[in-house]
Amino acid sequence: MRSIHHPRSAQRDDYPNPLFRAMAAHPLGVVAGAVIGAAAGLLVVSLFAGATATLVGAVIGVLAGVTIAAGIAERSDRSHRSDDANRHDANDRYFAGRFEQAHYRRHDQTFEDYRPAYHYGLHARTQRGAVIWDDALERELASEWHLHRGDSKLDWDQARAGVYEAFNAEFNANAPVNERFRVG
Repeated sequence: MRSIHHPRSAQRDDYPNPLFRAMAAHPLGVVAGAVIGAAAGLLVVSLFAGATATLVGAVIGVLAGVTIAAGIAERSDRSHRSDDANRHDANDRYFAGRFEQAHYRRHDQTFEDYRPAYHYGLHARTQRGAVIWDDALERELASEWHLHRGDSKLDWDQARAGVYEAFNAEFNANAPVNERFRVG
């Protein structure tokens, strides 16, 4: 099964510097900023100096435009992070309720044990789009569980049901909790 990855999510993880990350995540905005900055630099400097200074003004304008556009993009991303936190809280409340009804949970496990599995299932859905859970997808997700499990003490066989539940959440939000992974 071929995975579909969103280009912006990969780009954001590749750049530790927020300015470069914003530039990679919002290339059209940065190009627009560069063009506007170059035009402003050309206009302002050409009014007061000669041809050489005008070229320098254009370069400075490009750099200023790129920096400003990337800064605006980064601030915009930061404002969305609070939305992400609210979404995580809402997701946690939703899955905590589903967990209470889950046939796959064991008496010695808590919602906290399954939280990373639910988050991984949601993440897998956003990364892979509208694919159907099948054996190939399950093998792929199983092979990547160690990258997403965090402090969870669940192995893949235990986490799989929570991942499955979250992966298919948008399709069965009002359905009873799936019994596919029922525990004894």
